[in-house]
Amino acid sequence: MASTGYRLSRWETERDVHEMATRVRAGTASRCVRRYAGYEEQSAILTRREVAQAGTSLVLAFGDRVTVAYDEAEAPVSLGAFVLGTQTRASLTTLSGCQRGVQV
Repeated sequence: MASTGYRLSRWETERDVHEMATRVRAGTASRCVRRYAGYEEQSAILTRREVAQAGTSLVLAFGDRVTVAYDEAEAPVSLGAFVLGTQTRASLTTLSGCQRGVQV
């Protein structure tokens, strides 16, 4: 769907389904927004390493919560909707169930 500016992706395994629609910034928000992404994830249990990133992200998530841990010494945090600032280290995120959301 290159003509609309949207990019669709989907991956599926025996245990997991992940779908995402992204669009690069447009209109008046283009000065402060890099991209928009809508997503849906379903998993018996999915753990992945998220790399550290510069910038700010707003995640409006609906459904089951995501657990985030930065290292084994800290207690994991359970999140629904949240804002991320610039990260200096990678994290592990774990989802068990279904979540849909939008990330800006």
